[in-house]
Amino acid sequence: MNKEIIENKIGGSSFKFMSSPLPPEPISKVMPIDKRKAEFALTMLFTQLLLANGDEITKVELNENDENKGADTIIRINGKEKGIQITKLVLNDLLKRKDVGLKRSLKISKLITENFEIDFPLNVFIYPPKLNENEIPKNRAKLDKSLVSKIRESIISNLESLRKSIEPIFITIEKENLKKIASTISLKPIQKGHHPIFPGQNNIFVNYEIDNNFFAHEEVLKGIETIYKRKNNGKSEFLLIWADRFELLYQDEEIFKLIEKKFSKSSFEEVFFLTFFDRMDLFSKSIRIKKVKNHGG
Repeated sequence: MNKEIIENKIGGSSFKFMSSPLPPEPISKVMPIDKRKAEFALTMLFTQLLLANGDEITKVELNENDENKGADTIIRINGKEKGIQITKLVLNDLLKRKDVGLKRSLKISKLITENFEIDFPLNVFIYPPKLNENEIPKNRAKLDKSLVSKIRESIISNLESLRKSIEPIFITIEKENLKKIASTISLKPIQKGHHPIFPGQNNIFVNYEIDNNFFAHEEVLKGIETIYKRKNNGKSEFLLIWADRFELLYQDEEIFKLIEKKFSKSSFEEVFFLTFFDRMDLFSKSIRIKKVKNHGG
């Protein structure tokens, strides 16, 4: 196998999806919910990328006995059988913040649109103040009402500009009490022919940016350390770590470096980091794989 780092980018890019040319519908996940089916699907994807790299793959199967750090799947690569352990990098605190952000977005969008609507679709981005790592903001009902008033005033005062252009308008929060829950508001008209991807109604859609407030370095280290303790000194030659790029805050490169540092002296012959957007409409163009550790490294 090529000893250089493998990197496969199929049209991958880092940007925020503020609207979509596709009509809104339930997100269709790529990875099966069933653990064993997901492991097989990930192995098939992994071997396709190895084939593209010039390796010969003649066998792919689930390992019937994957207990006690045994291989989840087995492949035959370049004439040799190799066991693969498969694990997902999960940032639990980030997922909690995402859930809080969604609930806050739903609540604020309902408050904004009570007896208030506009004649064109608009995204409202609310950026909270700088948070400490792992901090999850609490709901503040009185401040929410004041924030909603500020958002309505900002929409009304910029109505003509918002109708004429899709360029975002940024509003800095000046009131000290409101700074506790928001530092900036951004108003961004949705491009004609596109559809909103955030919660809302009456043409106003809200995204409370809690989960994108910072890159939680310590949280990532904790997730990597958890994988290392669970998987190192196992019975497999390969380790495949995968992650949903939406859950990594587009910090793939930084996280790869942290994984590389931790696993460079692990028990595995080779370690890989596979990332993609785990949703059917974005999956194929978002796949990236990097080799963390080479054989003998």
